[in-house]
Amino acid sequence: MKPTPQIIPAILAKTAREFKKKLDLMHGIAPLVQVDVMDGKLVPNTTWFDAETVASFDADVEYELHLMVKNPFPIVTDWMRVRGFTRMIVHAESRMDLKTAIRFAREKCIEIGVAISPGTPLSKIMPHVRSLDSVLVMGGTPGRSGKTLDPKTLDTVRTLRRRFPTLPIGFDIGVNAATIPALRRAGVTRFCAASAVYGAKNPRRALASLRRAL
Repeated sequence: MKPTPQIIPAILAKTAREFKKKLDLMHGIAPLVQVDVMDGKLVPNTTWFDAETVASFDADVEYELHLMVKNPFPIVTDWMRVRGFTRMIVHAESRMDLKTAIRFAREKCIEIGVAISPGTPLSKIMPHVRSLDSVLVMGGTPGRSGKTLDPKTLDTVRTLRRRFPTLPIGFDIGVNAATIPALRRAGVTRFCAASAVYGAKNPRRALASLRRAL
């Protein structure tokens, strides 16, 4: 049975204040948010993601970490103190051993997904997909929000959907009301939106609009 489609607001923040503001905007309407974690090593950008501070917010929300970093393990360990932290998403391009990451997630009792960027062959993750909880397909080169979607990345989604009919497949970059229908037809079930939500004058209304596009 294919997972129920969902819109997941993605928080890319430079400061604790910005993070809290974006988190508060989703209060009561988004049960899950994605936190973009960048250390400037895997991608040419950095973000704020201090676990101790986020834990003090005590928000009634679930978090998944999109780990655009070379070494995700210390970050995930810190985030275990955050109530609602449920999923880590590592990158196929990080050169880490995916088997080790899967074992690490199971030991921590959290879900694990893998993100794959354009240009990275699916063969790199295919041997491990059945051991994963989800795959996140990047619609463009990761690192900054607001980029346009590369149509070729929909082929990656279609291939995954044919091979794994019940796999939760996420998509990040270029997700908006205009692209959601095509993404859903291709097989996407988790739509991660940053600029389409937070770049709008009214983020809460923008989230509702994206949900209607489903």
